Amino acid sequence: MAYEKQITSEQTDNNSYAYIPKPEYTKGQPAPIAANNGLSYMSFDSNGDGGSKAATLAALNQIRETKNKTSDSNLEAGPDGGILTKWGIGFKEYEECVAYINKAEFDVP
Repeated sequence: MAYEKQITSEQTDNNSYAYIPKPEYTKGQPAPIAANNGLSYMSFDSNGDGGSKAATLAALNQIRETKNKTSDSNLEAGPDGGILTKWGIGFKEYEECVAYINKAEFDVP
């Protein structure tokens, strides 16, 4: 199998190439659902970083754009006070936990 180096638009003048094999697709295979149409972040190599800068920027953008509404709404809809879990009682807020500890009479050695 022959591999070729891909030259990217962010190539440096010092010929710092990242080794990126050409994408190979199986006939009839659906298109990639990954970022950059399945292209490795290594192809965005900048000054020998192996694409770390591009991958980090993409991750930070995804964090900024994505907000996990379901987990927030589930916590807000719950009752006040402790929540019984398989590990014991859990609390939504630190203050609730401290109030529970101060009010409870624990037998501590």
